[in-house]
Amino acid sequence: MTTRASGTISDGSRDRSGDVRGNHTHERYLHDHVHLNLNVRGLAKSATMAINERSNDLIARGRTVRKLGLSQSPFPVPATVVEALRANAHHKEYLEVRGLRALREAIAHFHEKNDGVLFDPTW
Repeated sequence: MTTRASGTISDGSRDRSGDVRGNHTHERYLHDHVHLNLNVRGLAKSATMAINERSNDLIARGRTVRKLGLSQSPFPVPATVVEALRANAHHKEYLEVRGLRALREAIAHFHEKNDGVLFDPTW
């Protein structure tokens, strides 16, 4: 099977009507051969994937791109972060949706002290 720049697919074979498959566009080929749940068909490309494809295209054209998405930072991880990860790797359970109580309390205290705004960290 070959894919042409025009967006057509051709494997040189013919379908039941005798038409060469090369006359189908990618979308038509997928429609005819890939069976997806109707809730999934027609979904737009995710923004993350679009950014990744765009950045790869720029790199291919010789541009310097710092890929900070998809966990591909070109920067070294600070030693303090590595140490904290090692020390806390055993904490693998999900957090409460509200977040850590100690963090909520620290944020409430910060805003009370700096902004004069009272927040109840127990919400």
